[in-house]
Amino acid sequence: MLVIFVAVFLIFQRADGVEVPVEIEEEIIIDEELNIKEAPIIEMEQRNVVISSFAYVPQEITVQVGTMVVWRNNDTDAHTVTSDDGDELNSPLLSTGDSFSHVFDNVGTFDYHCAPHPFMQGRVIVVE
Repeated sequence: MLVIFVAVFLIFQRADGVEVPVEIEEEIIIDEELNIKEAPIIEMEQRNVVISSFAYVPQEITVQVGTMVVWRNNDTDAHTVTSDDGDELNSPLLSTGDSFSHVFDNVGTFDYHCAPHPFMQGRVIVVE
């Protein structure tokens, strides 16, 4: 038998502005056998692209299917990672220090650019 005791302390604010503390306590009893299996560890290859001085560095990378590519903006201006065709890559506007990641599940060539600065171009080539 497994017994779990949960206590939660909340503070609610009434309409008149007075804060009222509330304590919720609950005891949960589980009478059945738990079969907990260890989750497999899945290792994923990761490659990094730095955005710096209005450029993607490296500008072109080749990765295997299943690789995560992480773009990190080290520039003073905001940038995006936006697919030239389709919507495979569609980051939000990345401020300095922000990052965007994408796992490539399909073989192909993925050209991208920065939406505010279309002269910034990059390419990810995905192979088996």
